[in-house]
Amino acid sequence: MVEIDLQDNLLWRWDEVIRLGVEVPALRALLLHGNKMEPLTCSVIERFPANCFANLQVLALNGCNIRSWQQVQMLEPLLPELQELYLANNNLPDLPRDEADQLFRDATGKDSEPQLGM
Repeated sequence: MVEIDLQDNLLWRWDEVIRLGVEVPALRALLLHGNKMEPLTCSVIERFPANCFANLQVLALNGCNIRSWQQVQMLEPLLPELQELYLANNNLPDLPRDEADQLFRDATGKDSEPQLGM
């Protein structure tokens, strides 16, 4: 098994997600859209075993109650193979906008701010 889709399943505890990583070590994609997860704290991160998600390449956390970019960054060391991360519909007030704007400009050659023409 390489993909698990648990969208909108009333999951909320990270311990349930950790168990998936332990029981399915070859997991490559984990889709958790719409599950209102408990906040990611240092104590939650400490419960993740080493290499729990060593092979995970896609993690979808759209609408999962992620409350800050800092929470996302705490996951980074646990996901060494991550290639795609989905975070739509979360409240990320501390997202580093300057870097995101520059990446957008570099990729598209356009400003990230919409231009209103008259």
